[in-house]
Amino acid sequence: MLPDGLGGLAIDYIAVVDPTWNETDHTELDNTLHEDGGYLNDPKTKPDAVWAAFNDAVDPFLVVGAQVDVVMYETTNDQRLELSNDQGANWLGEDNTDSFTVETNNFADIVTTLRLRVRLSFTNETRDT
Repeated sequence: MLPDGLGGLAIDYIAVVDPTWNETDHTELDNTLHEDGGYLNDPKTKPDAVWAAFNDAVDPFLVVGAQVDVVMYETTNDQRLELSNDQGANWLGEDNTDSFTVETNNFADIVTTLRLRVRLSFTNETRDT
């Protein structure tokens, strides 16, 4: 409560939004409550999925196969691991896993570079850490 004479301001809601991510139509927010005292659908706290791409790793030998192992908290929603050995022109990968293997000679070309990209996604699990 503000002291008399200082006035006041009523705030409907405050949202922290990542300016590097934009929805296709971010001008219209869903302002519908699901129940009294409930929650709003918008603004979203994070996108459904984001890609993280890494620089090419250059090897002095020809890359004919590869194995990826990563540590991920959760792999049950929309995560994906992908490898490319032609600087991102073609990708091989698997969904919802923390490891996968590209068998010998399954790459489009046999060259000396290897690039990893990872699709990360939210989970519905609530964590307190």
